[in-house]
Amino acid sequence: MHRLITFTASLLLFLFTGAQSLLRTVVPAKAVVAGESFQVQYIQEEGDRAFPVTTPDFKNFKKVAGPYAYTGTGQNGHTVFNTVYTLMALKPGRFIIPGATIITDGRSERSTDVIVQVITAEEAAKKAREQAGSTATAYYLAPGEDPVQKIKQNLFVKVTVDKRSCFPGEPVVAEFKLYSRLESRSDITRNPGFYGFTVYDMVSLTDQQHSTETVNGKLFSVHTIRKVQLFPQHEGKFSIDEMQIKHTVDFSTVSSSKPTEQQIAEGVLRQNDFNDPAPEGQVSYDYVSETQPLVIDVKPLPAGKPQGFSGAAGTFSIHREIMNDSLSLHEEGTLKLIISGKGNFTQFSIPAMSWPQGIEGFEPVISDTLGKSSIPLAGTRVFSYPFIAGKPGSYVLPAFEFSFFDPAKGNYSVIRTEPLPFHVSTTEKKMEAPLPVPEKDAARNNFRLFVYGLLTLLFLIWIFAWMMRRKRKGTVIAVAEIEPEVAKPADHLQPARDLVDSSASVFCAALQQAIWNACSAPLHLAGSSLNKNVLRQSMKQYKVPDETVKGLLEVLEKCEAVVYAGVPVPETNQDLLSASEKLMEAMRGALL
Repeated sequence: MHRLITFTASLLLFLFTGAQSLLRTVVPAKAVVAGESFQVQYIQEEGDRAFPVTTPDFKNFKKVAGPYAYTGTGQNGHTVFNTVYTLMALKPGRFIIPGATIITDGRSERSTDVIVQVITAEEAAKKAREQAGSTATAYYLAPGEDPVQKIKQNLFVKVTVDKRSCFPGEPVVAEFKLYSRLESRSDITRNPGFYGFTVYDMVSLTDQQHSTETVNGKLFSVHTIRKVQLFPQHEGKFSIDEMQIKHTVDFSTVSSSKPTEQQIAEGVLRQNDFNDPAPEGQVSYDYVSETQPLVIDVKPLPAGKPQGFSGAAGTFSIHREIMNDSLSLHEEGTLKLIISGKGNFTQFSIPAMSWPQGIEGFEPVISDTLGKSSIPLAGTRVFSYPFIAGKPGSYVLPAFEFSFFDPAKGNYSVIRTEPLPFHVSTTEKKMEAPLPVPEKDAARNNFRLFVYGLLTLLFLIWIFAWMMRRKRKGTVIAVAEIEPEVAKPADHLQPARDLVDSSASVFCAALQQAIWNACSAPLHLAGSSLNKNVLRQSMKQYKVPDETVKGLLEVLEKCEAVVYAGVPVPETNQDLLSASEKLMEAMRGALL
């Protein structure tokens, strides 16, 4: 029966949705040099499979190599398909790189055309001389110079936060930047975990935010990798783990002041995998850099929390309105509660409405209008509560209170709305005549009804056959000897087990929480102790085997990668669950 339901849902999903894809064209950000090769990428960012790319007509360019196809993972955790060509500009000027075309489910989709500026080698050399000493370049590797030491001095990744101490719900802005004066290709191999925080992304790699900064008297090219607002969920000490990046750095052993370029991606760009020969005098080195972990001290909220306080932190105002204050009997009305201001919108709980007798209210629909760049988040959250009146008459919704903590002032505030009157008449709501259905839509609806009917008939036949088979076989009831019940240890992993068929992010969030719940009691962990370093020390103190400690921490790190960074892991949900069950059993055995 489960298989039939799954098949039915899959078929209906296929009937009403189509494959979506987004193809974009990526070229070098700077001017290219006539006679020198460069790369053009066509990146498909949505979909579960790669669609063949039709090779464009590259006028005014010579195709040197490609296409090469690669698969990686984008910022949102989805699979990304990358098709790359190596071209050579034949002459200077402004030329169009045409978009590529793919065919998805019978329809054609084309990426946008992009213009590139092609300059002569003389122009490039002149610009290099003009910019030498004032630009971010360390491309030349002199004889006897240590390449590793030069990389360390001219390429690093850094994380900064705007505060190290805050209250629950007060945002901490964390910014990850890559600083480089080298010709480099960088790949993010590990994203940081944000355990204990709700995460709101402000800037990601896809925003391509570049700038320059001077560090120790040297000008660096700076790429903002990620910028987030972290909203602590409760008090304690929580760490922002390391971000790790693998680099391939190119040097020239021939004296050069060539401006350097940096490319950074997450599992997409694999430029050094090509078989193209390296330019004369160029050498390459691999290097790994990572940020330092940071600890955020989340202070407890002060005493005196107002009644009904649900964790809102910031400054807010509220407004409440009924879309139509004069309703017909049994007509559905909508009550809107509008909360505006600055603060932790992402952590609001749903406000409970007090409905007068005779009014039936339902769960609200929530919509947000938030400014992505505002710190803290600024905007509006609207709770739209549907309701129905079962009796005519005049009603009054009582005043509503909303409380929040203001981190800047260090105190609580309570704001209120006025009572809200509305009237329900004795007239029944009239049903409006249905709009005529276009012939094309009618045919589509008839087809859907046919599919529904066919699926229903197949389901009823299956039920009938199953009942007849049960009837023929009969039912044998075995009476077992009743044994006294033995108390079993709490199964903390059951919530994760129930969600094993859900998406990776939903399952991993449940598994992560389940593991922390299972470890907190026997290892005496709570509050700020709920972090991986303390967990490791506590398990070793209780003589938990090293392989169990290592395995459990690896599962937590994988869950964090999926939940907080959207990075996929090679294991399936069932693999992670099975591994966790064995590890938890081993830990319980060691603690007995």
